[in-house]
Amino acid sequence: MEIPAKACFELTRVPGNAALMGIREDLPLSSYEFSTAVSMFFVGTCIADLFTNIGMRYIRPSLYLSCAMIIWGVVAILQAVAGSASGMYAVRFFLGVFEAAFISGAPYMTTILYPKAEWGRRISVYLSATPFAGAFGGWIAYGVSQIESTRRLRNWQALFIIEGILTIVFGVLAIWVLPDRPHNTKWLSPRERDVAVYRMMRDGNRTHGKVYWKVLLKQLQDWRLWVNIFIYMGQVLSTYTISTFTPIIVATMVSF
Repeated sequence: MEIPAKACFELTRVPGNAALMGIREDLPLSSYEFSTAVSMFFVGTCIADLFTNIGMRYIRPSLYLSCAMIIWGVVAILQAVAGSASGMYAVRFFLGVFEAAFISGAPYMTTILYPKAEWGRRISVYLSATPFAGAFGGWIAYGVSQIESTRRLRNWQALFIIEGILTIVFGVLAIWVLPDRPHNTKWLSPRERDVAVYRMMRDGNRTHGKVYWKVLLKQLQDWRLWVNIFIYMGQVLSTYTISTFTPIIVATMVSF
């Protein structure tokens, strides 16, 4: 799961690199409009995060997450043809919606495959894709910036298209690579499925079935949940702010 995650995580970092390639001048976007376009991604994510994992109760996780990645890649490509500030707002909003389906869905998949004692290590490996993507994303952006820009295809458009296509390719491959639930993952042997189901039953974890809304509402009243949300949002805000605007800040410092 780590490789698709790296490809997808990088899409959230592209605007900072695209700004250095002239997206603000070509659309054109003021500094306020550019910042708003970047922020619209997080608006879509925050709204969709409340509902995205509900779908995984009724749809095969491998198909659900793969389709989210594929649509995510398509929406990322649409950034190249947004054409205006309002168009970029809309595209970035829906990019955040489908990002939420994957980013929150992948850790949720861990909870239906492994006992509670094994969640932390696996989710931490998954989250490590974020800094890993940042380490290599700048190289990709630099390579794209060296391509000769034309009137029909600007460098920043090529950046959105290339990284969108990579995400679509990984999304298609993920249909066959990602697991489903312990009892119906096709590439597990019958004995492996039985062992996986037994481990989850012994852990008291219900891996599938309908959503009980009364239980959900009761969980939303747990103060510990909101503390975790506050901690996670603080981490996300700092991480993505730095990763998005660092290229612009560095370029500004170099110009002096």
